[in-house]
Amino acid sequence: MVDSKSVVLGVFVLLLFVSPAFAQLDTGTISGTVADQTGAAVPGASVAIKNVATGIVRRLVTNEAGRYEAVALPIGTYEVTASLAGFLSPTTLNEFAFGFNRSQPAQSFPNNEPGWKNLNGVNLLFIPDRERMGQLTYGDGVANMGFPRDRALFFQDFYTYRDSLSITRTNHTFKIGAEYNPMRLVMDQVDGSYNGLYSFNTFHAFLTGDVNQVESDLPPGFPLRGGQIHQAIKVFNWRQKQLGAYFQDNWKVRPSLTLNLGLRYEFMTIPKEDNGHVSNLLHITDPVPTIGPNLMFNNPTKRNFSPRFGFAWAPGRTGRSAIRGGFGVYYDLPGPQYWRSHSQENVPFVVAGFFNKSDVIRAQGPGASIDFPRAIQTQTALLAQVPSYRLWELNNKPSYVYRWSLSLERQFGNWFGQMAYNGSAGRHLYTQADANQAKWIDYPNRPGQAQLRHWRSGDIHEKGVRFWKNFW
Repeated sequence: MVDSKSVVLGVFVLLLFVSPAFAQLDTGTISGTVADQTGAAVPGASVAIKNVATGIVRRLVTNEAGRYEAVALPIGTYEVTASLAGFLSPTTLNEFAFGFNRSQPAQSFPNNEPGWKNLNGVNLLFIPDRERMGQLTYGDGVANMGFPRDRALFFQDFYTYRDSLSITRTNHTFKIGAEYNPMRLVMDQVDGSYNGLYSFNTFHAFLTGDVNQVESDLPPGFPLRGGQIHQAIKVFNWRQKQLGAYFQDNWKVRPSLTLNLGLRYEFMTIPKEDNGHVSNLLHITDPVPTIGPNLMFNNPTKRNFSPRFGFAWAPGRTGRSAIRGGFGVYYDLPGPQYWRSHSQENVPFVVAGFFNKSDVIRAQGPGASIDFPRAIQTQTALLAQVPSYRLWELNNKPSYVYRWSLSLERQFGNWFGQMAYNGSAGRHLYTQADANQAKWIDYPNRPGQAQLRHWRSGDIHEKGVRFWKNFW
């Protein structure tokens, strides 16, 4: 039966996590309302509630008010989806989807922790206002001890609004659609040296108090170079939006030849922090970072048009052979998986520094040493001499990958054979590296050829031959 009304396919996705520490019982309830893109309730929608750990699915149907309720669910993480579909006409289908995902992982600590502030009368904290002892590392295979940070907590809300239209004609199937993804990320995540770290070359050096290096956050309000002050921000509230649109045509040129033609556009805003806690170096030689809400990086995604092409050809009249191929451009967008660690050492909001034994000797004389375990308080000025910066290249380029493939297939009775080639070439791929590497002799004059390093984007080529048999 054809429905003459506008079609809605609604998909609602929710990841729900209930911890036993917050529950009085070992079961819980999930309930909600399914609504379309106008906000109207959707009765008769199919609802599936899936336990992510076990894969068990409970299926429900919404009532006349669009409500559903699942009771006596075991405590765990669940994925909830709801859907309803229809047709504009026998050859036209519109699909709409809405999704919401919240992820909230947390760092775990042992249940039998000692009292770090008073262990047999001894305060083991490297920094007085911390909750746990910092970390001790040894260079001869002995396991590390302690915690470099107190917490690494964050939660992310990710929304999906998707609509697509499919139109079928005699030799063409057209698809056009768009997707919008706003995201919010709250980071209550200190950097990796929040509690302080002392490094020793050997375990014997630890027993004698011979520290090789110390690393720690600077105290709040500590003066930095260029007149800036360490603000010691611990919570960052990030927002970012992604928008994509596409057009695709599956064109049946003749019974033995089909072409797949498509174009996609993907745009992503630069990340914004609600309180403007963003900084960057406008030039790599700047003495201090510049603070500004739009300085994470200049947006490289404004021209992210990616064409796609594919074909399938069955030569001859037997239909036992096929040649398939394709080419496409795929963009890697600068999402939070790349930039979120930036805020962990975002000067002057979060500043960590380090110094080693040779730095102490140069500053205080041949007999000086690192004051273990009080160096973070007594030798703070040395920490500030070498602050750690985590910065994005301000004028970075779009990151993308070319991918192409070609395969030959042939049926021999009940056997099938395939020869395939797949290739890819990445350009301007995201990476992380230290910017202040040790320089060569005579720097900045051009080094000799033996000292040059050549870098290029990643290219991958794959070839293969496979055979398999169909048994019936």
